Parts: sequence; C-alpha cells; structure tokens
Amino acid sequence: MDSFLRVATASAGVAALVYAYRTATVLSPIRSDWAVVGKGPNGRVSRASFKAFCLEKHADKLTAASAQVYERFLDRVFDAGTGLMLMPGTPEKIDLGRHCFSYCNVLAGEFYFQQVRAQHTREWSAARLRPTRHEAPR
Repeated sequence: MDSFLRVATASAGVAALVYAYRTATVLSPIRSDWAVVGKGPNGRVSRASFKAFCLEKHADKLTAASAQVYERFLDRVFDAGTGLMLMPGTPEKIDLGRHCFSYCNVLAGEFYFQQVRAQHTREWSAARLRPTRHEAPR
C-alpha cells in the first residue's frame, strides 16, 4: 500500500508538471491573443477582426503572394470556427467567442507558410531563368 501511495503521489506530481508546462507553452499565448484581438460590442470576434489579427500575427512569415492564399485559408478557418457552434433550430453564428477563437487561432498558425514561400520562390526563379523574347537563351 505504501508503494502505491508513493507512485500515485509521483504520478500526480508529473501530471502537475505537465499541466504547468502545457499552460505556459500553449494556453498562455492563446489567452494573451484573446485579450488583444479586436472584439465587437457583444464581446465576440468578427471575421474581419480575426483575419486582421492573424495577418498581423504571422506577417513575418508571409510574402505578397502567400498573403493572398493565407487570407483565403483564414476564411475557411473562420467558417470552421463558426461551424463548431452549429445547433439544430438556431441561426448560424457569424462571429467567434473565446472557445472557438482559440481553436481557430491555433489552426491559423498551422498554415504551410514555408511551403508557400518556397513554391513562390521556385516559380519566381523559374520565371527569371526563362528567356524573354528580347533575351538569348541562357
């Protein structure tokens, strides 16, 4: 019985450490984002506020070309967020509360920023290597 209590206490300690780590690394930034994102008078986040927030948050990862694709991605993420609140017999929500915003915020950071940037760079490089009608082939 005594060894069981030691194992249970140690497990509880590990669980507390895992919870503290998760809170510090995952939940705190999400809570901070909720505190600063623009909200309407109803305390909820509109599509425009969500997109503006995410575009600013991830601006250093975007190029001119990828920003357009990212905006389309954000529209789909926002639709998924409002879809979390679908209920029979009630009108669809058009804005996000804290819970759904948090999920959308995490998902918005999962966009393939580097892959889109790399694809854009490859396309630009390929275009630069193709001769124009005024240049001789390289």
